[in-house]
Amino acid sequence: MAEAPEGSSKRRRAETNDSPDLSSLQRSSEFWFSDGNIVLIAGNTAFRVYQGLLSRQSQVFHDMFAIPQPQDAEHIEGCPVVRLSDDASDLICVFRALLNGTNYFPRGTRTPIATIASLIRIGHKYEMLTFRDQALKVLRELFPIELPGSFTTFTTYLEDSPVLMDEADTITVVNLARLTDTTSILPLALYGCCQLQQKLITGVTREGRHEELSRSDLLACIEGKDRLALARGRAVNSIFVRMKCYSGFGQACSINLQNITRLALDYATLKPPIAAALDSWTGFIDYMLEHHKPCEECLSALRLREKTVRRNMWKSLPEMFNLIVEGWPENCDE
Repeated sequence: MAEAPEGSSKRRRAETNDSPDLSSLQRSSEFWFSDGNIVLIAGNTAFRVYQGLLSRQSQVFHDMFAIPQPQDAEHIEGCPVVRLSDDASDLICVFRALLNGTNYFPRGTRTPIATIASLIRIGHKYEMLTFRDQALKVLRELFPIELPGSFTTFTTYLEDSPVLMDEADTITVVNLARLTDTTSILPLALYGCCQLQQKLITGVTREGRHEELSRSDLLACIEGKDRLALARGRAVNSIFVRMKCYSGFGQACSINLQNITRLALDYATLKPPIAAALDSWTGFIDYMLEHHKPCEECLSALRLREKTVRRNMWKSLPEMFNLIVEGWPENCDE
């Protein structure tokens, strides 16, 4: 039998690796370019994209592609293959911005939290800093170090925000803050987690990805819920209890103040969640005016106390979760 030509075994190995089993892979319908020169595989999704473009945007990809590959390295249609541990959905978000020029933050639209999370995760891991920093800027503005003027309740605050999310998605925000060491986001994000019930323990699943708090953040929220409940009770006392009319309107105003106090205590006790310590009392006060209106002087004093108490509550928010946040307000108007 004729001896196989030298190097034929190497060619057979190359041919085998150039045609791996694709039965479990699904080509991305959006990012499989016939002239692409690198195949990235995430899960069971394959992307044929451009090595040079990725290298220019990411030092991590640049260094990865610069590593010499063995002769029997895996190839698909002549392109080297790189298998990644990332979610395909995360890569799709970044590729849309990188290859399609997608603007995820146009004015007047709400960006899904899943998109923001993808840009941060991939941008952070692969040092694609433009994407990461742009997405983090949105979260910093939504979870700021100053009490937002539009904040009445946490639910309505999120509903009116430029980010499409609900309270359960604050679990994702906490994890992103931990990933990027963005501490300023944490106080309000953990406060949002404290408004959850069962999902605080079980986590949340969005687009097939499950998010849950770390053990340390979960314990911080459990302790924080108790602290917030106590703070809410103290806030009610500071705003409403022991009110007395000194303006000369006498008994009528004092009776109205007493009724407001009684109803405020009932409202604080019966209305869940009791950890909603930052909720504004302005709506409650306005409603009370329809039935138990005090004099203008007492009403002004009541509104000022409500504002001061909430601002001081905000001041102490990092302490509720044993956090130290640089730049957080240290003094509030009395």
